[in-house]
Amino acid sequence: MAERVYANQLRTQNHDAATVYRGFSRIAKIEYASAGESMVGEELYGEDDLGTDGLHHEVFFHTGLQGQAALRPDNVRQRFPAATYRTASILIKGYDRIGIAHEYYPEDLEDNLPGFEFIAQMASDLPILQRDTEEDLHFRLYNEGETTNVGFANTPLFVDGTNDVLQLVGNPTYFSGTAASNIIEGGGVSHAMLHQLIQYGDNFIDEEGRSRPVEIDMIVGRGQNIDLVEMYLNHQSNIENFDPTRPNPSARLRGIRLLRTQRMAQPNDLIVFYRGWQDHIKMRAKYMGRTDTWEEGHAQYRKIYTQIRSRLGYYAYTNRLVVLLRGAA
Repeated sequence: MAERVYANQLRTQNHDAATVYRGFSRIAKIEYASAGESMVGEELYGEDDLGTDGLHHEVFFHTGLQGQAALRPDNVRQRFPAATYRTASILIKGYDRIGIAHEYYPEDLEDNLPGFEFIAQMASDLPILQRDTEEDLHFRLYNEGETTNVGFANTPLFVDGTNDVLQLVGNPTYFSGTAASNIIEGGGVSHAMLHQLIQYGDNFIDEEGRSRPVEIDMIVGRGQNIDLVEMYLNHQSNIENFDPTRPNPSARLRGIRLLRTQRMAQPNDLIVFYRGWQDHIKMRAKYMGRTDTWEEGHAQYRKIYTQIRSRLGYYAYTNRLVVLLRGAA
């Protein structure tokens, strides 16, 4: 995550306001039209169900009853096997703290410096700075998904099927080969790529080991790729062969959510979420956007502080309803 914490270049603390004022005929603030970037990071997490009472949470998992009823010959006193279930647990801990503050000496603004009221008004920018860092933090779990371990299996969020594999609760050796990975080498947006994603959902195995297909719910990526996905999904015919008589082979995906963001570390990657992912990948906030204002000192040393801060944690129970579609490097 880029380091973008800046110092105040005017050195307003303890400065001689009248001297500084002579150097300016007006005070201008640089603005950018793109400052209103859409923040979508909070949409990548389901509702926290751990609560906020403490740092450590032990979570116990279990599956439904395994298998099917046994078929036996017609014997009145036939014995039948007892149903079983598998279990696992994880310990979730820790938060990240985010915060930034602004300070000024109000007496410095009393001379003849109406232009320097901007010093006090700068506190209104604090939520923008806070939200920017929060957005980076929301994406960190996904941008570092090939190294950040999560869930009861303690594997990376995105596993390659070789060094780490997808796992079922209490059954770590169930998957093998390409079926053990939630990374798809896409190469670029195409109908073939979209159908690989469809196949992942169509061949999904639930925690009881039963085939239970799931549909794609959401795709997240940078604007250029999401625009391509949207074009592929919504075109009336097969856009790859320009034949209006051939129906769109990916039309079944119309209506899924498409989120655009510039926070993806790899610009050609896409992250694909399948229905039910909100139950597995979550964010918890001990507090979020808490604002405090206070004074320190007295007389000419009286200083005004404004501060905003959050305390956020992220966790995932399992990684099997999220897929990394790795684009060209």
